[in-house]
Amino acid sequence: HETRVARDSGGRPLRDAPEDERDGRWREAARALRGALLSGGVVDELAAVNVVGRWRAKRLAEARDYAVEKFPIGGRDVVLQQPESQFSNPNGPLEVKTLQYIWDQLEALFGGSSEERRLLELYCGNGNNLIALAPLFVQAVGVEINRVLVTCCERNIEINGLQGKCTVIRS
Repeated sequence: HETRVARDSGGRPLRDAPEDERDGRWREAARALRGALLSGGVVDELAAVNVVGRWRAKRLAEARDYAVEKFPIGGRDVVLQQPESQFSNPNGPLEVKTLQYIWDQLEALFGGSSEERRLLELYCGNGNNLIALAPLFVQAVGVEINRVLVTCCERNIEINGLQGKCTVIRS
């Protein structure tokens, strides 16, 4: 059984350094890894490459600590931030098909009118369902207990221009 040790770009073990120096060396190594992935053709140059490290209840991020998803629902693009280490639907293509199916069924049921129709979603997470379906309702409210996801849902509401129509409550 081989033990793997995280190393900086000079090959020095990160665990052997004082915390401040270790953080700086980790960031240096993360920048080098990110640069290699972007410049080496490993990922599309337009793709976001974010490196997040965790060690002893500490988290460091090079670039961002969230992913950005964009998908079409109801004839418009929905853009969502998804924080690192928080729950998310692991099957994006199925989620898009499911949300589009729900959209189509609600549109047929409502006849295109959102008048007096309200949406309440419990355990709304980052707001992916809430935000995707909100345009079909006069008001959409999400309830979430996780403070990180509530903050993210508030950001996602803003990103998608749904302030005033969409709200999230931490409870």
